[in-house]
Amino acid sequence: MIALLYPMLRRRPNKDRETAAPPRSRIANTAIFFAIGLYGGALQAGVGLFLIAALARSGLDLVRANAVKVVIIGALTLVAVPVFILEGQIDWAFASALVVGFALGGELGARAALAGGERLIRAMLVVAVFAMSGRMLGLY
Repeated sequence: MIALLYPMLRRRPNKDRETAAPPRSRIANTAIFFAIGLYGGALQAGVGLFLIAALARSGLDLVRANAVKVVIIGALTLVAVPVFILEGQIDWAFASALVVGFALGGELGARAALAGGERLIRAMLVVAVFAMSGRMLGLY
């Protein structure tokens, strides 16, 4: 995940076609998003970072990439939740608190992303990647 930061956060001096990275082929994009879908369906941990990286590399700015990421993860969650419900794997007290947190965080996050733009999203990406990486490496 730390390796994803550089291409996501690299500032492009001009957004014209000469300085932009060459577009990936439709086949390459399909393969990349399919792989992210497999990973997201199986693990979901950090899938948003992979989505933002792929969407940003596909030409979306970070604000739009973040918006698309939210919709995709919402769809992924709508598919996964019924499976967990049917298997009796939901702790409803924790799930209820999580839903309220997601709703408030989504509202505040969307407003902040629109107001703060790419600069805010870049900063939050750095914080999220290092926090998640440290946790996954067992540093805390």
